[in-house]
Amino acid sequence: MRVLTPPDTTPPVITIVSPEHGAVVTGSVTIDASFDEPISRVELEIDGEFAGGSLPRQWTTSAYPEGRHTILIRATDKSGNTAEKTIEVVVSRAPLSNASSTPEPSPSAPQAVEGEEAPPANLTAGTGEEPAPTSPAFIPDVPRRSPLKTVAILLVLILAFALAYLSTTRRRERRYQWKGK
Repeated sequence: MRVLTPPDTTPPVITIVSPEHGAVVTGSVTIDASFDEPISRVELEIDGEFAGGSLPRQWTTSAYPEGRHTILIRATDKSGNTAEKTIEVVVSRAPLSNASSTPEPSPSAPQAVEGEEAPPANLTAGTGEEPAPTSPAFIPDVPRRSPLKTVAILLVLILAFALAYLSTTRRRERRYQWKGK
């Protein structure tokens, strides 16, 4: 008697171990995931671009602008079933601190008068307005170009200008060249 087993049609379950969804990240970050069954193929995408085919993977956040970024992990099991898991993280250039500290009040900050309630500490001194948010979640997504890329662009522009200048100078010299005997 022959026993037939039904084909596996269940996609793998992906659990992204690090970083956590919504985390603020800086520097080099390890991207890792776990799976509920053996996997034959893994793909990592950051902001829709292929970033690797194995995990764990080191991600250098300095190559990306500050702001929100999407990490997608796609896994295929040995039966060909595919699953995806996506998280979002915030890249920050500010160093992260695990120590909680209470800032010292500045001398110009509003102070409590004896017998009265103290003014809120988050007000800008003397204006009564709240300061602009400084949390990385409020930093706008501004594309930044790496210094190396900027230098490369400048060199290409200088080279193009030099070639154009030399080309027109040679034409001018040929045009006005004296043709004597």
